[in-house]
Amino acid sequence: MSSSTFQQYNVYDGLTACRVVSTGNVAGTYFNGTVNNGVGATLTIAASSLTVDSVVLVVSNRVLLVGQSLANQNGIYVVSSIGATVVLTRAHDMKSMEQIRTGQFVTIGAGTVNAGATYVIVEPLPAQFGISNFEWNAAITSGLGTAATKAASANAQPTVASVSGATTTGNIVESADTAGTVADGPVAANKVLTSAIVTPDVGANLITFDVTVGEAALATGGAVTLQASSGSKQYKIRSLELESGGTNFSGGGGDRLGQVTDGTTVYSVVPAATMQALTNARWSQTALPNAASAANNTSTAAGAALTFKYSGGTTDYTAGSLRISGIMERIA
Repeated sequence: MSSSTFQQYNVYDGLTACRVVSTGNVAGTYFNGTVNNGVGATLTIAASSLTVDSVVLVVSNRVLLVGQSLANQNGIYVVSSIGATVVLTRAHDMKSMEQIRTGQFVTIGAGTVNAGATYVIVEPLPAQFGISNFEWNAAITSGLGTAATKAASANAQPTVASVSGATTTGNIVESADTAGTVADGPVAANKVLTSAIVTPDVGANLITFDVTVGEAALATGGAVTLQASSGSKQYKIRSLELESGGTNFSGGGGDRLGQVTDGTTVYSVVPAATMQALTNARWSQTALPNAASAANNTSTAAGAALTFKYSGGTTDYTAGSLRISGIMERIA
């Protein structure tokens, strides 16, 4: 029996180590395999060599990509050939949905910055391997516990002095204490939730919209706002859903189209026939297709509103409605 008939599956959380990890984008042409499922996927780099984290790679080296601009390309690869181009092929033990679980981790053996680091697969798992985002987090960085990456402590001081009243330092509040002693428990958190974004959305950086679109909104030139513009905020759309709003569109508008867009990028175009026959659909299904380009992973333009708008057709609908909802993640 040919060895190619065997599938490789990961049993343990610890994966075979990689020589290096790339935390930035490695530019190349990505191919998701002959059936677009990650099996046999390659990243072809237009160069005669590849250096990652100061390491010049050779054929058979395992490479972890975690910082690709298109996060669907992330994952473990093997250097399969070096010539006029460098070809990275998805590793046999990590090239399909059946082989990945959240919490699996891989260690890194070389690199000026990341030797000794550990990276973990985190939720959410990609819905479609090589198409949806594949997320990895650094669990342990290479310099953990070394003097080079840690500030010197002040524990050589003979006494610990305190100040009268409450003192706030960053996100920690320390109440009054007696000079020269350390009290048991006068420290409290000042900010339970904080964000690097100056004006974050309420609660978290995930927001939802749920909007019913009447037939008048899809008249020529018409549009309805799904997420209003605000300052210079930017988002990535994580999910879209389309349902009949109780009564489907009716009338003579059988050639009318709908478009989800921020005015720059088109995220989906709803086929005309869908408007009058829809029950419900999720993004990437026939009724609510992905865009032809990589728009499903493209951020909205800074400060732009997301809208559902007229996109073509000559005859307006006369009645009915559609309901469109979704989740967006703020990224800037």
